Amino acid sequence: MECNWLIRNGVRHKLSPQPILDYTQIATGADPGVAFDVLLKHGTAAYETYKFTGHPGKLRKDIPTKYRAIAWGRVDRGPGRIRVEEVKLALLKHGPLVVSMEYSTPAFHKYKTGVFAEHYKPGEGQPKVGSHAVLLLGWDDKRGHNGAWYIKNSWGEKWGERGYCWIEYGCNNICYRAYWVKAQSTYYTLPKGEFLELVPDSDPPMVWNSPVSATAVVKAVRTEHNVIRDGKKGVVFHVTADIGRAKGKNAYITLFLEDKDGKNLPATAKHYATTEGHLRVRTQIIPSGDYATYEDVALFLPYALLPGSAGKSTYRFRANVWCDKWLCSRNPYRGSFWVSR
Repeated sequence: MECNWLIRNGVRHKLSPQPILDYTQIATGADPGVAFDVLLKHGTAAYETYKFTGHPGKLRKDIPTKYRAIAWGRVDRGPGRIRVEEVKLALLKHGPLVVSMEYSTPAFHKYKTGVFAEHYKPGEGQPKVGSHAVLLLGWDDKRGHNGAWYIKNSWGEKWGERGYCWIEYGCNNICYRAYWVKAQSTYYTLPKGEFLELVPDSDPPMVWNSPVSATAVVKAVRTEHNVIRDGKKGVVFHVTADIGRAKGKNAYITLFLEDKDGKNLPATAKHYATTEGHLRVRTQIIPSGDYATYEDVALFLPYALLPGSAGKSTYRFRANVWCDKWLCSRNPYRGSFWVSR
């Protein structure tokens, strides 16, 4: 789940297994599908917010379990060993898989490095094999006798190669079951009604503030000089901008002032200063529709805030649109103007 979240959303999270224990109340281990079903219906939380205790406890309903799966399934279609090529294709399609293997001897516990190739098959009077689940990350056809899988175990960094292991194809029936999971994408909103129809006993899907949910671009800036407002002479910037997918959000058309070399000018008035102390002028817009065009939005800047002496001074500006702390305009609109004192 952590790996697929990283693949789909580009963000690495350490997720807690504790909500799975608290939802299922199973302390002795179970089929991986049981855990994936909890992730699908209820989700989990970040490890630091929902601490792992190692045993089932009372469900913490005060902690949001916002990291959800939207689908999961098995690579195999029935009893019998999965072919190596099937597992490879599943890895390429879904990313890391949860796979089952069999073991019962101390050899796997004592593994340190290299390719593990026990191929344990109990004979008469020997202990029966047990089932263990590991994370399958990749493969190398040149390792071992016919190739080897690269796996991550759950026994910590002191085991194996800092928690990882190469295990030969077919060794201890590795991959006799294999599971994939698809994490929710934060780049779009799941249709709540359709999702609950498919999974009727689940919690409503999480609504994320997508990093691409708002888009905007400044299309033009026209300057008007020697304008007097509230007894102050200055310049008015008339901005035209398109804003999309930002309905109801706080959007700001912002101009940053620069000198002729492109360096940010320092602010001398708090109302026109950024948190870093740079000179800027801005206005707030809250779009009422999904897409809107704003023409000739006026931003006034008093000449008194611009550094310079008598004569003609040249300044530069760059215009952006900010939406709910996300920079929507990836290519700032740039221009220049002059002031004669």
